[in-house]
This record gives sequence, C-alpha cells and structure tokens, in this order.
Amino acid sequence: MTFELSHPSRDTTRLTITGELDAATVKLLQPTLGRLVDAEPPLVEIDLHRLRLIDSAGVFALVRLCKQLEPRNHQVRIVGLCEQPAAMFQVLRLDRLMTAAGASPP
Repeated sequence: MTFELSHPSRDTTRLTITGELDAATVKLLQPTLGRLVDAEPPLVEIDLHRLRLIDSAGVFALVRLCKQLEPRNHQVRIVGLCEQPAAMFQVLRLDRLMTAAGASPP
C-alpha cells in the first residue's frame, strides 16, 4: 500500500490510497490519519480508485476518521470506489456514514 496527501483546494485535503488497505498495512496509514484529524480540514476526500482490496481493518480506519471529524462539522468524501472496495462499502452501507461518490476525482 502507498498513499499520498494533496490539497486540490484551500478547503480540501485529498488522501489517495493505492494497493491494499488491510490489517497488515493500515498501521502505516494511522499516523497520517491522526494528522488529518489534528489539521481539521473542512473536507477530506479519500480517493480509492487505485485501491484493489480493503478488509475490516481498513474499513475501521476510514470509519474512525469519519467519526472523529464528524463532531467538528467536517466532511469525509469517498471517491473512486470500484471492484472489491465498492462491494465492501455497499454491503456495509457505508454511504450512510460518509458521502460516497463513484466517479474518480478530477
């Protein structure tokens, strides 16, 4: 798994995750997720169009990020869902917790 933070606009921070987000790799992402919570950007866009696989540990990390930002009136948007990650989000009905958009980011 690799990931990259970018700032496509003043109010948006984009986290692009590539590869597999699972129990073995989620530990690498935790410090970055913590920094996102501390920075309190108005919108966190999580780009998953290059994510091949997500397991329960990966889902938990993303849901936790959403739950930490929600009381502060910040939004988490998932973009680029496809294949296995899209199926996982659909089965778990995560669109109820996060704004989900199927299209890849610009």
